[in-house]
Amino acid sequence: MYQIKSPQKGLFLYAVTVSDYPYLKSNHFLGKPSIIAEIYDCMA
Repeated sequence: MYQIKSPQKGLFLYAVTVSDYPYLKSNHFLGKPSIIAEIYDCMA
């Protein structure tokens, strides 16, 4: 699992969890939990 340093832990975990679904994995961007994690970390 990814390290959580953001105060918005719920939203962060939701984004990472959703990215595991096959439907979203078909999308190149949403299929990368690491990229989403970095974005949420920057937004925090």
